[in-house]
Amino acid sequence: MMKKIIILIAIVGFTALGVYTAWRTHNGSTDFDTFYYAARHVIDGVPLYAPVKDVSPYIYPPFFACLISPLALFGLEVASFLWYLLSLALFAMSMAVSATLIFGHTDIRRMWDNALFLPKALFLVLAGAIFIDNISLLQSNILLFFAVVTGLYYFKKGRLMIGGLLFGLAISIKLLPALFLAYFIVKRKFKMAAWCLIWIAVFTLVVPSLFLGPKGTLDSLSSWNKSMFTKSISSVPNDDMMGQMFNPVNQSITASLSRWLIKNDGPILFWKNNCYKKYPRLLANFQGPLSRSSALAISYSIEFLLVAFTLLYCMRRKKGEENSAPNSEFALIFIASLFLDPFLKTPHLIFIIFPTMFIVSCIKGRHMKYFAFTAAVILYLSLGVKLFRIFGFGTLSLLLLWLSVPAGRKDLLV
Repeated sequence: MMKKIIILIAIVGFTALGVYTAWRTHNGSTDFDTFYYAARHVIDGVPLYAPVKDVSPYIYPPFFACLISPLALFGLEVASFLWYLLSLALFAMSMAVSATLIFGHTDIRRMWDNALFLPKALFLVLAGAIFIDNISLLQSNILLFFAVVTGLYYFKKGRLMIGGLLFGLAISIKLLPALFLAYFIVKRKFKMAAWCLIWIAVFTLVVPSLFLGPKGTLDSLSSWNKSMFTKSISSVPNDDMMGQMFNPVNQSITASLSRWLIKNDGPILFWKNNCYKKYPRLLANFQGPLSRSSALAISYSIEFLLVAFTLLYCMRRKKGEENSAPNSEFALIFIASLFLDPFLKTPHLIFIIFPTMFIVSCIKGRHMKYFAFTAAVILYLSLGVKLFRIFGFGTLSLLLLWLSVPAGRKDLLV
């Protein structure tokens, strides 16, 4: 009886959250309205990146707008509710696939048999917070995470075409998982890398051409490159880039170091005092020692070293591992992918669900890994406070998780 009551409460609660989220979308406080109007542009034959009044600009490649265009056949509220239901299902399946990869099964009663109570509780709180962060904004990251973990599942099963399709889909929506392509190459999984590249080409060029035509697709890709991609990889510290670095929501290494290291100038003081609901006075007046270009160069060097060490770790060979793909490697690549994102917002941190689940499966006692994981989760949860976002506690959390993965490994292979 109690089980039925809990299930009923869960159904009512998730339905109410979906209705409320769909209503908020109508008021412009989720990301789905941006996706929706881009999809409407696809249907109506309007230039994909044409601005819409009171709606944030669409910054994704053309494929994603084409992918969700069937939703734009409905009204905004209905479409957002359908996207909510899809995201809910994809998140549940992502958790199940992650558990299958790490524990070898999805039976929740067996899943936690050997895990300590505090790490289990912290993981559930962390996963719940990440879920709410994404579902309340109707973000695309849940779809992205599902595609990547399911792609890894099929990769380990040797079904490379399906695995490559899922990775191609994910990378064609956002470049965030692209480091997995480098991982497949350094691991000499060239067939998997080839399938990824083939599907990226299909989703980037062929599928949009069915909706926009070849010329429309190339024009849209050119617009996306100028408005988003080129700016995100630029090493020139222009004002558009630096404005994003001083946004407290941004938890990238570059952003965290920028807020501490760069000297104040006119634009920086404006961002600190007039944008982002004002920095605390101490931080607004804080004067870093470096120029913009020097601070960015240091941050890029740190990111390069972290990614290089990650790939070197994955390249090492141990007896009996020649044909296996350890979960520790997947976990590190998930985290290192986030290091490479210059505009790392908290919803992107859904990528840490797999690494944190993996770490929980490894913790056997109160040693360094136990305390590092606990600290990392606390740092993540502290991002609810603006001051801690400015301090870059999300960045510190990622670094602790990255250090925790190799410290004691448990590679349960399916």
